[in-house]
Amino acid sequence: MQPHLKKVFENIHAIEFNHKKVIVAMFSAEKEKVDFAEDVNPNEKNVEDWMNEVEQMMCQSIRYELRRSVD
Repeated sequence: MQPHLKKVFENIHAIEFNHKKVIVAMFSAEKEKVDFAEDVNPNEKNVEDWMNEVEQMMCQSIRYELRRSVD
């Protein structure tokens, strides 16, 4: 899945999994890391379902980091 991320999401080079195979962060092509506000569990889900969850968490996490940086 990792090689195809940049085709699906603009400037997302990789996603990080923890030891339980849960998605916890994303990396840009420039190797900038953004931790997810909440973990995304892709286990036992269809690809299209957990990819939608990843997309929602990308937006939520960036929104959180932007608010935190302004404060």
